This record gives sequence, C-alpha cells and structure tokens, in this order.
Amino acid sequence: MDKRKGLLRFIALMAATAAIVIANLMFFAPTGQKLTKTGNQIYKEADYLALVSIQHEDPRTGELFTSHASGSLINFNNQYLILTAAHIERQGYRMKEIAIRLKGQPGVYFAAIDKKNNDLDCAILKISNPDFLFIGRLPRFRLEKDYEVGDRIYSLGSPFSADYALGEGIIRNLNYTTRHGRKWENAIVTSADTGLAPGNSGGPLLDARGEIIALNVGILVDGDARTQTYYPTFGFAIPITEIMTWLAAHY
Repeated sequence: MDKRKGLLRFIALMAATAAIVIANLMFFAPTGQKLTKTGNQIYKEADYLALVSIQHEDPRTGELFTSHASGSLINFNNQYLILTAAHIERQGYRMKEIAIRLKGQPGVYFAAIDKKNNDLDCAILKISNPDFLFIGRLPRFRLEKDYEVGDRIYSLGSPFSADYALGEGIIRNLNYTTRHGRKWENAIVTSADTGLAPGNSGGPLLDARGEIIALNVGILVDGDARTQTYYPTFGFAIPITEIMTWLAAHY
C-alpha cells in the first residue's frame, strides 16, 4: 500500500513538473529567438510614417512641379525631425516648399532641409510649425547589424504617391556598392517584391520585429522603352547604423 501511495505521489510530481515545462514553452520565447510581428502589425504601428511633397521651380522657365518622397518622424535629443533622402533636392531646380503629412496624425506641416549627407543620401528636415506636437507612436531602430541575407523585411512609403503603403520582401545582399546611377556604398539590397518605387525614397526599411534597419534610397529598374513598361529588379537601402552615427555628430 505504501509503495502504491509513493508511486502515485511520484506520478503526480512528474505531471506537475511537465505542466510547468509546457507553460514555460508557451509563454517564454527561447533565448535568441526573434520576436516577430506581422506586416499588418508593423503597418498599424507606423504613425511616424511621413509623406513628403516637394514643390520645385525650374529657374529657366519659372515652371512649378511637385514630386513626392517618404520619411520618418523621429525624436532625437528632444527635437522632432523628419529623416528622408538627400536626393529629394533636385539638382538644377529650386525648392519652393516642403509639405509633410503624417500617417498617425491629421494636418499638413511645412518643413525645410536642415542638414544633409549626400554620401549617405540622407537628409534631416525641420518642421517649421512652432507649435508642432506629436501624439502618435515613434519608430524604434535596430542598431545591431544582426540581419542576414534571406531575412524577411518590410518597406513603408508612398510609391507613385500612394498614401502610406507597405511592401514585403527579403534581403538579397549586404555591404553592396552600387554602380548604377547614384553610388551608394555598404547598401542593403532588397528583393523586387519589397515594393520600392518612385515615392519610396527616404522611407524606412524594417525587420520582422518592426524596427528600422535602413533608409530606402533607390531602385534598379529594367523594362522595354518601346512599350514604356518598367519594373524594379532590386532596391537599395542605407543601414540606419551609419545614418545614426552621422546624426549624433550633428544634433
């Protein structure tokens, strides 16, 4: 009888131990595992995403036209700044006005280029509105280069002036120096299905945790000039670690 009671106690103890182990497996991620988000979660959290509209003037004719880019609202040393691409300023044209719309907050805000780095193809815009206040979610940055070729990535921006679009793809290459058009060094190469297109310049590239790892700056396109059909083959993005190093030296 005592042996039977001892066996029952042993079985109960093992069952309780197994329950604790299963609970730990359910509620705690194993060490080193990346906590990932869905594309929809990343999109919903991107209140900081900016649509940048730039009015240019041709100094020869006085003609005005508008181009579009993307950006991210950041708070750096208690300053609200817009991080975008330097090439929004077109060579040979005057910038008349920069207007900003934010995904997570209504209204139009005006800005001007405060600083830029052509080597990194990044620019900082300062919002002109003196009473500007942001109540939405700001971005988080991944400052460790622990991403790899094949990792899932997401782009946010306004391709072809579409308001606040999400693209999903993979990293195709790392530490790449482009030899097509503009020269970008140490760039991240993204797959065509990431959705980069004119209007995405300056927008964020995020990992599966929803953290910004790079700034989208350009695409390589292919197509047929006779039928005027073009499609992107690769995208290029500058690692955020390099941009943050430059930013810290100037703000």
